[in-house]
Amino acid sequence: MISRSRLQLVLAAIATLTGAAGLAGTAADLGWVFDLLANFRVQYATILALCAVGLALLNHKWVAFGCLALAAANALYAAPYLRAPPQGPGLGQPIGVLALNVRYRNTDYERVRALMREARPDVAVFVEVTPAWRRELGMLADGWPHSHYEPEAGGHGVLVLSRVRLLSAGPLELGGDRTTGTRVRIAPFGHPVDLLAVHLKWPVRPSYMDVRDRELAGLARLTAQSPLPVIALGDFNATRYSPAFARLLRDGRLADCAAGRGLAATWPARWWPAYLAIDHCLHSRGIWVDAFGVGPYVGSDHYPLLARLRVPDVAGLADAAPPPTDYDAGRVGPEAGATEAAEPVPGPPGVVATPPVSTSRIAASTGMSSG
Repeated sequence: MISRSRLQLVLAAIATLTGAAGLAGTAADLGWVFDLLANFRVQYATILALCAVGLALLNHKWVAFGCLALAAANALYAAPYLRAPPQGPGLGQPIGVLALNVRYRNTDYERVRALMREARPDVAVFVEVTPAWRRELGMLADGWPHSHYEPEAGGHGVLVLSRVRLLSAGPLELGGDRTTGTRVRIAPFGHPVDLLAVHLKWPVRPSYMDVRDRELAGLARLTAQSPLPVIALGDFNATRYSPAFARLLRDGRLADCAAGRGLAATWPARWWPAYLAIDHCLHSRGIWVDAFGVGPYVGSDHYPLLARLRVPDVAGLADAAPPPTDYDAGRVGPEAGATEAAEPVPGPPGVVATPPVSTSRIAASTGMSSG
């Protein structure tokens, strides 16, 4: 049995290392290791709080108080996501979205199809889509007849499935070293909305982090300059605690759907001690969030994100669209791997009603009605 003095030493050592890691994370802009350490704020707060309890029981109250103060400092980073969500004006038209990194090695196709049929989003974004995944998700064409596929390096890419027609579609290149995803334009209620489906670089080494940060900066420039409402969703490979992600929200004039709705951890699935929120659904200001949450396990190492957004119904917004460009023509057809040509269409497409997201997990976490 461990002695009292040794237990004190162990708890003090754990608290010291954890506190040092949290402090190092505040210097995330200094380098790759510091940026990685910035991602685990919730874990740091939890470990330090447990150490504080243990040390208090061992009558080391001042050391316990220091641990508690460090725990609170780390917890403050998550505070904007834990307080009550902002209340929208209830205006505009609802649109349901889903985002999922299917993981290219995952073969649980039916579980993902079942999620789609239950949640019934208007638009779904899938990343790491292999030819097999593209074929299997193609079985959903009866409910989501419009699609666009953008290939990436490595034999997989980004797939968008939509219940409403795509006005245009093309590659999304954000200044990194590759195609980062796809950009599609829809007008489910007569006013155009740009949807950016992203899969940013995985920062497992310093050079990769540099690419990811350039992609985040490029995304910020793109969304800040857009005259249309923007929804950006997918696998950002960045947590909300990364300074590069914070700059994306600030410079891109974006808001996080998860703000006020919990921590929304999405990766690694089924390994809760290391849970991180690296998948996001962001939106331009003026769009409101009716509901948001993390979906159930579907065989991937990521959990899906589901949201119901309310897009402002602004008269004349269609006139604000930029003049036609190569993007508006869309890189579609066989050369881009599109499953359906996305062409500008005269007049608005038909309105598609958005039912509530109906997975039980989302209903419990967002207050959305189930069934």
